[in-house]
Amino acid sequence: LLAAFGERFAKPRRMDPVHHHHLLDAFERRSLADYDPVADFDLDDITSAIVAAEAFIQAATDLPDTEAV
Repeated sequence: LLAAFGERFAKPRRMDPVHHHHLLDAFERRSLADYDPVADFDLDDITSAIVAAEAFIQAATDLPDTEAV
């Protein structure tokens, strides 16, 4: 999914590639939380993830319907 998003949206710049980087970072953090019993995230980590998610949702919402496929 992450690779497909990069190929279809980030590489052709249909969406700002920063969103792809944020998705990769979120996946890495989720994996860390799943497999590291002492994974520690501070308030700044959580806040930046929420801000990135909100920006992603807004960017995806702003895509024309023809570009969403």
